[in-house]
Amino acid sequence: MASRGSGSCRGSVCLRLKWLGSTVTRVGKYRSFAVDTIELLERMKGDLDAARIPNDGIHDEPALNAKGLLLYDPDGIAVELYTILK
Repeated sequence: MASRGSGSCRGSVCLRLKWLGSTVTRVGKYRSFAVDTIELLERMKGDLDAARIPNDGIHDEPALNAKGLLLYDPDGIAVELYTILK
């Protein structure tokens, strides 16, 4: 399966997300991207905070056994980065 990558930079922080079909959910103005590990999710939160990019912090998703991080792109579309806990 071919994949598409998209990225954006703000200051010295770049966020590159890879569209992998089943790992991206699009519902209204919402996108969801899977992250491999909780450590990577925590690192991404630190990078967002360092660049002063507003986010809602890491939250629990108990029904999915996951953790997520919600932020908004420049067009106001909600973007959630999440990881399934092992």
